[in-house]
Amino acid sequence: MATTVISGGTDGLGRALAQHLLRAGETVVVIGRDVEKFKTLAATRAHFVQADLRLQREAERVAAHIASEPPRIDTLFLAAAHVARSRTLTTEGVEHNLALYALSRHILATALLPQLSASPRPVIINTSVPGAPKTAMRWQDPSLANNYNWRAANQQSRRANELSALLLTKAEPRLKYVLYNPLFVRSSLSGDLSPVHRRIIRVLFRLAPSPEQALTPILDLLTTPPRSRLSAYTRKKRLPLEVTPDDHAEALRWEALTTYLRTRI
Repeated sequence: MATTVISGGTDGLGRALAQHLLRAGETVVVIGRDVEKFKTLAATRAHFVQADLRLQREAERVAAHIASEPPRIDTLFLAAAHVARSRTLTTEGVEHNLALYALSRHILATALLPQLSASPRPVIINTSVPGAPKTAMRWQDPSLANNYNWRAANQQSRRANELSALLLTKAEPRLKYVLYNPLFVRSSLSGDLSPVHRRIIRVLFRLAPSPEQALTPILDLLTTPPRSRLSAYTRKKRLPLEVTPDDHAEALRWEALTTYLRTRI
C-alpha cells in the first residue's frame, strides 16, 4: 500500500488527488489549514496535519511530524496555494510567494527525502509552473523590497522550485521530480483577491476543468513516471528543460539562501 503526502490537500487538485488515492486504498497524509474541509474526506487512511505553510517554522514542524510516522513515502505532491498580489511579508520577514510557493516546498521535500528514498519509486510532483526566466532570482533582494510586482514575485518562486529540484535529484538519483503546470483549474479562490479579480476568475471557471477532470495527467505521471530525474509538463505536454552547469551553481546559491533564512527564525 503506497503512501502519499499532499500539501494543499483540502482543496482543488490536492483534494481531488487525495480522494482518488483513498478510494484506491492508499494511505494519504494531507497538509492544510482548514480541518473542517479535511473532515469531509472522511476516510480512515487519511491523516491530517494542520499548518500554515507560509511560515518556515510550520513547515519544519510538519516535516518533523510526518517524518516520525510512515517509514516510507512514495509520492510527495506539492500544491498548497494562497494568493497575495500585493507585497506581503510573513511574520518571519519573508516575501509571501517565496515563503509559501518555494521555501516551504523545499523544506518539506528536503526533510522528507529519507522517507522518499525508502520507496522503490519515489516521485515528487510540484505544481510550481515550470519555465520561469533563469534570471528570475533577486539574490540581493529576495523579499522584493525594491520595485515589487506580483509577476516578479511569481517568477522568482517558480525559479526557486527548479533550483530546489536540482538539489533534490542530485541528493537522491532515483527520485523523479516533476515540475507541473495544471493551467487553470476550479478551486476555492483562497487568497487576497479584489472583488474585480474574483469576478473575472469566476467567469473563467466556467471554461476551466474541475479538479477531478484535471487529475488525469497527474495520475498518468504517477502510474508511469518519466525516465528523467527532472522533467516539466503542462498538463500532458512535456516541456523542454535545459539544465546547464550554471543552473547547478545557482542551485547551490538557493541552498545557501534557504539555510540563511531558516537560521534566522
